[in-house]
Amino acid sequence: MADLLTPAEVAPFLGTEAVKGDAGFVDVLIKAAQELIEQITNRNLDAATTYTEYHDAGDTHIYVDRPPIVSITNLYDGAWPKGSDAAREITSSDYVTDSDDQCHNYRQGKIELCNEEGGFGGARLDAKVVYIGGWTKATLPADLRQAWVELVCYWYNAPERFHTANAEDQVPAGLYNVLRRYVLRRNA
Repeated sequence: MADLLTPAEVAPFLGTEAVKGDAGFVDVLIKAAQELIEQITNRNLDAATTYTEYHDAGDTHIYVDRPPIVSITNLYDGAWPKGSDAAREITSSDYVTDSDDQCHNYRQGKIELCNEEGGFGGARLDAKVVYIGGWTKATLPADLRQAWVELVCYWYNAPERFHTANAEDQVPAGLYNVLRRYVLRRNA
């Protein structure tokens, strides 16, 4: 689990004295809220970590599994030119990402080839990307962080909501609307 939110950060919203006696319970609520937010948004709230992924080649773009993209360490595709056994390293001047889109796409994790690159060469799972993906405490969107805090507080003050089966019943409508803005959609 990510350490993007701690009981100490929730304490001002619950009252410091309440959290001192219930820090373990608050931590459980933070982790449960994280899991529910991940379920609703179809994305992980992992702290920025290095990932290596393989994707199908043949298109001009790929989507990584753990957006947002913080940085790309290496990008390769297979069998370039056709018939070659050597992988081609794609330089940073030959691709763009949605990392700097000012959150217009809520950072969907798209890597797109540019500069007259035809497409990722190779076949199935021949495109390899090594990247740092996920949020840090500094880059986690403020409204998403606040919704996470408020969900923990909501469950702390109304524990019966914590155990309901339906996600919509566990999350107040206003918070649910914030979370829906971060749903990870994959449009090819």
